[in-house]
Amino acid sequence: MKNFRPFTIVLLLSISFILVAEEFSIENILLTEGSPRDKSEIKSLKKPVTITHDKIFLYVDWQGVKVGNKYCFKWYSNGKLVNTYEKKREANTNGKTWHGVSISDIYKHGHGLWEVKFYFNDVLYYTDKFEVKDPGDYDYLYYMPENGIPENGILLGVHSTSYDPLGYFQYLRPMARENNILLLVPYFPDEDFYYQVLFYKEERADLYLNSIIEEAAKKTGADKTKLYMYGHSGGGQYSHRYLMAYPENIEKIVISAPGHWTFPYKHVAYPFGIGGILPADISYNLESIFAIPKLVIVGELDIEKSGEPAIWQGFNRVEKAGHWVNTIQHEAFKKGLNGNTRFTIIPDASHSVRGESYDEIENFLFGINSSPQIYASFSAIFGNKPEKHVELTISAVSEVGCADIEAGLDINSLKKIDNIVWEGNPGSLQETKATIPVSFAGQKAIFIRIQDKSGHWSDYLAEVVTTTTFDENELFQSLVGLWEFEKKDNLLKATMGEDLQLFGEHFIAEGKTDKDGAVTIGQGSYYSTPLRINTANRNRYTIVFDIKVNSIDIWHSLFQTNENNSNDSELFIKGGSGRIGVGATGYAQYCAVPGEWFALAVVVDNNVGIYNYYMNNELILRGTPQKVDSRFSLGEKALFFSDNDGEDGAITVSRIALYN
Repeated sequence: MKNFRPFTIVLLLSISFILVAEEFSIENILLTEGSPRDKSEIKSLKKPVTITHDKIFLYVDWQGVKVGNKYCFKWYSNGKLVNTYEKKREANTNGKTWHGVSISDIYKHGHGLWEVKFYFNDVLYYTDKFEVKDPGDYDYLYYMPENGIPENGILLGVHSTSYDPLGYFQYLRPMARENNILLLVPYFPDEDFYYQVLFYKEERADLYLNSIIEEAAKKTGADKTKLYMYGHSGGGQYSHRYLMAYPENIEKIVISAPGHWTFPYKHVAYPFGIGGILPADISYNLESIFAIPKLVIVGELDIEKSGEPAIWQGFNRVEKAGHWVNTIQHEAFKKGLNGNTRFTIIPDASHSVRGESYDEIENFLFGINSSPQIYASFSAIFGNKPEKHVELTISAVSEVGCADIEAGLDINSLKKIDNIVWEGNPGSLQETKATIPVSFAGQKAIFIRIQDKSGHWSDYLAEVVTTTTFDENELFQSLVGLWEFEKKDNLLKATMGEDLQLFGEHFIAEGKTDKDGAVTIGQGSYYSTPLRINTANRNRYTIVFDIKVNSIDIWHSLFQTNENNSNDSELFIKGGSGRIGVGATGYAQYCAVPGEWFALAVVVDNNVGIYNYYMNNELILRGTPQKVDSRFSLGEKALFFSDNDGEDGAITVSRIALYN
């Protein structure tokens, strides 16, 4: 219902207000859909309003507005005021004004009867009402533009943990319309899915999306094998994990600012790697993942520190994104392939980068104004020279060849690195080395920009490697026990220290190499050995294992300090994930890979709060420190592969070393 207030003159007003009332007039006022800014013709809103509408505006074409005049828009949902916009004019003007509310905001406040009111100098001049339809329960939203082409495929948007599919639907709708492609935005209810990780226990958010894609394709005829995917934050987590599980259906993908990533590492448990127990129908083809064009976006200021459980990925979203990009490129280059992964850091942007990155997303997904790209990976380590510096090795592929490099602590303080010499030819892998002074090395990561010979720059982030490594030759502790299982006629014989005593059974197995001895010891069986060590050293020791397991479905015990085997082991390979550790010290994200040998070291000094785990000589967990003379201190005997309640699956072992 429309209601114009008549522009009558009230004689009780002062002369100045009479003049304003005589001069001010409204030429046109109406509700409209979409911003009126660039429209030559303003059309009335089609009612009722549904989720397929764009932003709703009240448009005012006025005359005779004076300096200091006030105007105000008020929006009501079912009689409740939900939005107010008020402003005072700074100049005498004729022209237009408008104010609007987004569909996501409308549905946030509820469907039903909405009303908008326009005030001028605190006087109500106009009111209009419109019905907002109930969207009902939905699994997804979709939109096929009037000129949509089914063969173009599907633009797939994944919402964040704000659980606002309507907001993502409205954000991507202009992109779908511009590129004549079906838009599909699934809804993952919080109560049904821990959707960011794709699959969790019995929840299968991947199969849920597959069924939605199938249904939308049948309704519209859209090509379901050509997905142009976008996800931000929690949606970025979901999107890149979906890519890794189903690369065959992805044409291009934009991954925006996830908090955690899945790295292409079999020795890191899912969801932070591709190891551990996965659904039977899921496998990872790294070559197919590398082949998909990928754009990673993150705001320069998205640096709020994020802690465990995956601190090794980086201290914040910028570092984590750069680490993942670098890893994908590095792993691809090792196989003689290109990882096809671009990285864009949005200047002066924080976590909410959707507005600042819209053009970048559209350009990447649909090839508008695309520029030549450099695909690069980095190795950045602290040098061994007396002066502090970072030694940087850069590997890159560019169609036109690489030229200059800039580096710095952030993208606003980049400095050119001199004396760069690129080895290799354009179009193939090129490499160079650089030395960066310590003024650049105050962070875990440094920003890198590489310029190709056409003048185009590409952003990257190089993680500075400071990982503590394990070297048995550098231990200050003494070797007091060594068991290598080399004597087939006496498998329990110690190379150094006391012989082992077997409880149960074991049998000869193949070692890591033809020269290595090995045994497999089954469930319910274990070894015991006396410890001839100084009592003062029981809180300071290192144990090293060379082992493998054939399954990570079940638990495996590694060593125990209780000589009667009457409590839990002090070190496990966790059943169901293969992760290394124990509850008291914590579990590493790194895990055993079934059928693969690995070296595992536990370095303990309870006196100073050290309980560290190393896999294949790399630090994988700084465990929770344990008390002196506690369960995690050595006793009169050590037990290997024992557990009091059967959590001791079969293990093949080639070597056990004990230092004290």
